[in-house]
Amino acid sequence: MVNKSKSVGMNKFDEFEEWLRSNGASFSMLELRAYNDNTICNHPPEIDSSNDIAMEPCQQDFTEEKKDTSKDIPSTPSQDATHSLDKTSINAIEASKEESEMRGVHSKVTIPPNSICVSIPKKCLITVEMGQATEIGQTIIQSGIDLDAPKHIFLMIFLLWDRKVNNENSFFAPYYNTLPKTLRNMPIFWSDEELEGLKGSYLLTQIEDRNHAITEDYYAICEVSPELAQIATLDEFKWARMCVCSRNFGLQIDGTRTSALVPHADMLNHYRPRETKWTYDDDMKAFTITSLQSIPAGSQVYDSYGQKCNHRFLLNYGFAVEDNTEVDGFCPNEVPIELILSPDDPLFESKHDLWIKGESDAISPSVGVVTSGYSTNDPVSALKAVVAAAAVAGGGSLHSQSLSLSMVQNAVEAAAATADLETLNKCISNLNSGNGNQGISGQYWKVATESSSTSSSSKPLLKRVRVCVSNNENTKSLFSMLRFLSYNSEELQSFLTTPTLSIGDNRYPAYVSRAIRGFSTPQSNTSPIMSISPTATLQQPAFYQTYRDIRHPVSIRNEREAMKLLLDIAISALDAYPSTLRQDLDDLMDERLYPRFSNRRHAKIQVRGEKEVLHHFALWAKTSLDVLEVIDREISLERQVEMEENEKIDMENMPGFDYIINSMEEDEGFEHGVHHSILRYCSDVLGSLRKEELKRVKREKVNSKELFNLTQKEKDFH
Repeated sequence: MVNKSKSVGMNKFDEFEEWLRSNGASFSMLELRAYNDNTICNHPPEIDSSNDIAMEPCQQDFTEEKKDTSKDIPSTPSQDATHSLDKTSINAIEASKEESEMRGVHSKVTIPPNSICVSIPKKCLITVEMGQATEIGQTIIQSGIDLDAPKHIFLMIFLLWDRKVNNENSFFAPYYNTLPKTLRNMPIFWSDEELEGLKGSYLLTQIEDRNHAITEDYYAICEVSPELAQIATLDEFKWARMCVCSRNFGLQIDGTRTSALVPHADMLNHYRPRETKWTYDDDMKAFTITSLQSIPAGSQVYDSYGQKCNHRFLLNYGFAVEDNTEVDGFCPNEVPIELILSPDDPLFESKHDLWIKGESDAISPSVGVVTSGYSTNDPVSALKAVVAAAAVAGGGSLHSQSLSLSMVQNAVEAAAATADLETLNKCISNLNSGNGNQGISGQYWKVATESSSTSSSSKPLLKRVRVCVSNNENTKSLFSMLRFLSYNSEELQSFLTTPTLSIGDNRYPAYVSRAIRGFSTPQSNTSPIMSISPTATLQQPAFYQTYRDIRHPVSIRNEREAMKLLLDIAISALDAYPSTLRQDLDDLMDERLYPRFSNRRHAKIQVRGEKEVLHHFALWAKTSLDVLEVIDREISLERQVEMEENEKIDMENMPGFDYIINSMEEDEGFEHGVHHSILRYCSDVLGSLRKEELKRVKREKVNSKELFNLTQKEKDFH
C-alpha cells in the first residue's frame, strides 16, 4: 500500500506510480504526461503525422483475443492524434472532467535499443488464477457453464469482487483509481445517435451481439452464483468486461498460459510498426517492456495492439485508426460480404447440400438455437437460469427490465432443441407457479417452439466472408463461392462428377470416383454412368467436394456471371449506407462536425474503411467484365463468326487483351491505376481462360477442316 503520509498533495496518478515503485516496479526512464484539451486540440505532444497511432492495448475480437506478442509501435502524437490517446483520454474529453484524465507514457531520456524500460513485478499483476480462486470463480468452474470469454470473466470477477469487498483497503486500490470511470468510447455504450453513424455496417450487429453475450454471461453466472448480483450490476459487469478486454495481456507465467492486467503497461498507446516488445520474464519474475530501437528523449513510448481491422480496434478498444496502412502498403481493414444461395435458383436443390456441408459459420435465415451461457446437455437448466437471474436482478419479476423477451426466448429455444415438449411444459408450469410469473408459457413459448421447429428443418443459406484489399485466402474463398453460385446445370454436373483424387482421373469411371467421395446417385435400371445426376445427394462424409474446391475458373461464362454477382453484391452493400465514400472523405476533413477523438469521427472512419474495400471489389468486378468483353471479341474473331465487313474491321482495330494488360501494368502504382491484385487476376486468371479457349477454338477449326477434307476425299473417291 502507498504510505498515506506520502500521498498528501499527490494526485491519483502520482500515488499509482509511487505504489508501483514501492512494490519493486521499475520505469525510471519513463514518465506519465497529462494532456489538456488545448494541447490535444491544437497539436498534441510529439505525434508524427506520418505514423499510425492509436490507443491502449486489448485482446479480443469476439471470443478471446490475446494481445499480439510481436507488438508494434514508434513516435509521438500529431495531426493523426486521433490514434495516439488512450481510452481514458477519450473519456476525459467527452466527460469534460476538471482534472485531465488524458495520459501518455513518454521517455525522460533517450532510450537505447534493447533496453528494458518497464518492469512490473508479478505481485502487481492481476491474473486469471486470482479470479478463479475467488468464491464466485470456484462456483463458475464447478458449474461448468459455457461463457463467451472465460479468461476475461475471471479477470473481471477478481476486479469487481476486490473493488467491492476490499475497496480502498485493496492492495490494488491505487491501480483501480486510475481506471476510467466510464467507457463512453466503447461502442457497446454508445448512444442511439452515435450508433446511427454506423448505419449500413455489420459492426452494428457485432455490437448488439457483444452486448447480448455479456448480458448472457452475467445472468448465467448469477444463476449459479447469486453473489455476483451483490457486487456488480449488469452495467458494472459490462464496464469490467470492456476494461479487461481492452487492457489484458496474454502471457506465459511459470510455464502456464494465462491472461493478466498489468498496471502501467496498459497505459501505453498503440502505434505501428512496433518499437517495443513485451513479455513475462520468469527469471526476473516480472512483466517487461523492451525497446527495439532508439527512442528519443521526450518521445511518447508506444505499444502495438497488432495488425487489425478497424472494426476490431473500435469494438474492443474504442477507437479507429485514421490511416490503418502497414509499412508495406497493406491495409487490414475488412468488410463482410454476404452471399446467399437463393431458393429461386433453378439448381437450388442440387447445390444446397454442397453449400451447407461442413459449415459451422453459416447463418440460418430462421431463428437459431442460442446456447451461449447455458449447457445444452441440461436444457431445463437454461429455463431455470433465466428465471433465477430475473429473481436476482428484478426482485422475482420475470417482466423486469433486466430480462428481455429475447433472453427468455433464447433459453426456451435451447431447451426445445434437446428436450421433449412434455418435459419442458411441466418445467415451465413449475417455474411459473414457483416465481409468480404468468407470461413464459404464453407468447414466449409459442414463438420459441415455432422457431425451434422451423430451425430444425431450415438450412443455412447465407454465408459471410470478411475480405480486405488483398488476394488472401478469404478473397479466394469469396471467389469460390461466387463461382459455385454462378454454376449452370452443365457446370454443376461436371463439378459433381469430376474426381478430386488422381485415381479417378483416368482409370476409373465417374460413378466410382463419386462413390469414393461420398456421393450417391438415384437408383435406376440404367447403367451407373447414366444415373449420374445434378440432384445427387451426399452420403457419409468422405472425399466429397464442397464449393471450397473451386479454386480456379470454370469457364468464361461462369467467371462472367461470378463477376456480375460480385458487382451486384458490392453495389447493394454500398447502397445500404446513408452516405457515399466521397461524402465520408469530405466529412473527415471537417473537424468541427467530426472532432478528433469523438465517437462520431471514429464511426465515420470505420464506415469509410468498409466502403473503400467494397469499392475495390466493385472495381475488380467491373474491370474483369471489361477484360472479359475483350476476350469474347477475340474469340469471336478467331471463330470467324459471320459479321459485316466493317464490323469485323472495327473489332480488329479495337485494343486487344495484351494491349489492355500492358496498359494496366504501366499504370500500376499510380493513383489512377488498379490494385495489383486486380491486375494479376486479369493477367493470370483471365489470361489463362483466354489462352485455353483460343486453343480450343483452334482445335475445333483444325478438326473441322480435317473432317471437311476427309469428306471431300470420300466424295472424290465415289
